[in-house]
Amino acid sequence: MESLHASYSFKYFGHDRGVSAYTFIDMRHFLYHSLIISAAEHEAHYVIDGLMHNDVVKSDIHSTDTGGYSEILFGAMPRLGFAFAPRIKNFATCKL
Repeated sequence: MESLHASYSFKYFGHDRGVSAYTFIDMRHFLYHSLIISAAEHEAHYVIDGLMHNDVVKSDIHSTDTGGYSEILFGAMPRLGFAFAPRIKNFATCKL
């Protein structure tokens, strides 16, 4: 793919380059914000950006998969007024 954001990501594109669409939907399943990011980037960096663009419905909780989780978000979310509820893959085997 010809894009400044395109990068190699074996997980999504094998030996090719590509981008990912990172979208934000509310509880009514309305799309209120989206970003095009490098396929090799960790999505957690963009979670706060998307939450801050929600001008339609005031969110109080955010749920994401493992790709949208980071320790920094656990610290930042309460200070921004959001509860953070990630679904962490293999949580039982994680160590503090």
